[in-house]
Amino acid sequence: MTPSTSHAQLAAKEQFDTSGGQLPKSMIDTSGGQSSQGDCGTRHDQKYPAGYLSISELINATGVTKATIHHYIARGLLPKAFKTAHNMAYYPPECIEIINAIRELRARHLPLAQVAEILSEHDLSKIYALLRLADEESLLLASYVNTTTPSKSREELLQLSGLAPEDLDYLEELGLARRENEDSYDGLTVELAKSLAAMRSGGMTEETGFHPRDIALYKRAIEQVVESEIAYFESRLLGKIAPEEIPSVMRAALEHAESICVLTRRRLLLDEIEKAASNRSHIKKTNQTSHRRQQ
Repeated sequence: MTPSTSHAQLAAKEQFDTSGGQLPKSMIDTSGGQSSQGDCGTRHDQKYPAGYLSISELINATGVTKATIHHYIARGLLPKAFKTAHNMAYYPPECIEIINAIRELRARHLPLAQVAEILSEHDLSKIYALLRLADEESLLLASYVNTTTPSKSREELLQLSGLAPEDLDYLEELGLARRENEDSYDGLTVELAKSLAAMRSGGMTEETGFHPRDIALYKRAIEQVVESEIAYFESRLLGKIAPEEIPSVMRAALEHAESICVLTRRRLLLDEIEKAASNRSHIKKTNQTSHRRQQ
């Protein structure tokens, strides 16, 4: 039972659900439009269980659209509405908390089919407990991916990296360079600056055709990887693994997923190098054959 649902409302809903859509006689208002004992209301000369919401009230309470509500009902995520007329229906008050839970689950990249599975297997209190645990694991993830490298001022960062001021500004626009406060940049920005400096010292400079703004190429590709990775882990952890097992699973994922990414990149690079070498060899043989024929 959700906090906003009374025992009377639940009893009414259970009787309504098992009576083919008819309101129990004990709940019918016979007082000429006045509610009887607070258990029933009247709108458009029809009776509906007390506390039930119109579609507009449900939309205002949750912020979702009418189409979304109907879609959730069609998918079995929400209980069916109580119809008082062909175009008039009222919704159980627990729909508000269910919709809020759906939105929280969907925000964690879970497909609607898995959301339905979670709702069918757990009550709302258990779901919110899982969501709180997921938030705690997000903090664990943030602490892992962050760095202990000390922050540096703008002047120190420009000197360290060899970047032009406008290039550092561009990295800020990309969201890759980030200020810890008004006077300094955070440790991840410092690490990025060190990598760019190492690339420059290795010959990757503007004179040889490389530009710091080319890092946007990496950002676009890695954004897709990160989005897919988060969706992958959240869809498998939330509601699938016992809460007490999640921390150890998260630690294993954090420790090894990054090396898997690096090794996968190396494998793909090797494949491309071998493919390019094979193509060059084929072209060379074709040219040699063509040259012999001409002789």
